[in-house]
Amino acid sequence: MLVAEGDHVVAWVKMSGTQSGHLGTVGATGKHVEFHHAHRFRLADGMIVEHWAVRDDLRAMLQSGVVRPPGAAT
Repeated sequence: MLVAEGDHVVAWVKMSGTQSGHLGTVGATGKHVEFHHAHRFRLADGMIVEHWAVRDDLRAMLQSGVVRPPGAAT
């Protein structure tokens, strides 16, 4: 979803897919992952001049098995 007002644009992005490449120090796991990002951009003269992001990378790493939650069996 994109929302624009004045010189700011906000993008709410839902991503999903199969983890088939490197993620940190772990190679492809073949596991399905689904997570969200929020991005805010400020534009000037038709170009992005500032960018802020809130990313849910931890969810992707947990779903793919790159990291384990605290207390999880090894």
